[in-house]
Amino acid sequence: MIEKISRSVLVLTTFIFGVSLDLLATLDKWPTPITFIILLITFGIPLSVFDIRHHRLPNVLTGALFLSSLGAAITSSILHHEKHHLVLSFCGAIAMTAFYLLLTLLSGGGLGMGDVKLAAPLGLISGFFGLQAIWITNFIAISVGTIFSIGLLLFARAGVKSAIPFGPFMLFGQLLCLILLTQQRLQ
Repeated sequence: MIEKISRSVLVLTTFIFGVSLDLLATLDKWPTPITFIILLITFGIPLSVFDIRHHRLPNVLTGALFLSSLGAAITSSILHHEKHHLVLSFCGAIAMTAFYLLLTLLSGGGLGMGDVKLAAPLGLISGFFGLQAIWITNFIAISVGTIFSIGLLLFARAGVKSAIPFGPFMLFGQLLCLILLTQQRLQ
């Protein structure tokens, strides 16, 4: 009983966090990507640290990132009268999750289901800004992850079969994409 109540409170709290953050951003006239940058830093740092240390992404953190991002996306769509962004967010979440599920199935264990679950909130965030943001996020994540892995192989820090957490690269790709969007909107 207590666990169900605690879980419900966590779900509601993370959703309200995203809503509140976007309301604050709207009142202070921040560019919309700033809201998602704050959410990404809030949940992305513990997700990255956990993935690097334990080679897994905890559902509670990926779920919290999803719910808070959903709250921010809904609030922003309503306040700015741009409901199409919400549709784009859901399409982005579905597309990016499907893409990472396909990569996971094709990689034969190179990617894990935690990466697939992380793709949902990142797709939601990227999708809010359109198809180009989804491509940029994934391009950065895959490029930086590949360069890092090649560097580890060249300097004998890892072997071909070594497990390298990909979650931090996904989060970095999303963060860099949002920073680029913010810079573009400020000009």
